[in-house]
Amino acid sequence: MTIAEFWNAQEFSYIATYSFNRSTNLTALQEAIDSVNEALEQSILSANLTQQFKLKRQLAELERQAQISPYKKRLVNQEQVIDNTANRIALIENKSLEVKRMTSVIEAAPSEIDYAAGCIPVYRDALVFYNEQGQLLRVLNICFECLYMEADTRGIKASTAVYDALRELLIQLGHPIED
Repeated sequence: MTIAEFWNAQEFSYIATYSFNRSTNLTALQEAIDSVNEALEQSILSANLTQQFKLKRQLAELERQAQISPYKKRLVNQEQVIDNTANRIALIENKSLEVKRMTSVIEAAPSEIDYAAGCIPVYRDALVFYNEQGQLLRVLNICFECLYMEADTRGIKASTAVYDALRELLIQLGHPIED
């Protein structure tokens, strides 16, 4: 599926942009693990079993998140839960100037599709499409290093012009995209 086909099939009220799976986000995840560990140790001293159970469950989930290879991470898991390393950067209304810019770039992109050369994507940016009720509709995971996008485990084909324009827009919105 091309990016134009994907984009034109979306019926959304707004888009949220996310940055995740970056070293600063991963450091924050480790800090959360340390904090929960400390709280668990304190609850053991006070023998609060209910609190211990909740903390152990929370710790197990955080540790599971930390063990996932960066190559396997997606913004949203199978249960529709957003990754613990994610930071929402921007909310963009459907009729906004940013969406109009994205649409024009995507629709004006060359029909030639450029492919990455043997790289395994590490997704660090994502666009999340929501309806008026705030329900998550679709997620577009983006790897700017190897120029690859994925939605619903399907690759989305796009030209380098689209990646360049998306990168520039996301940087303007505040994404810490590295060169």
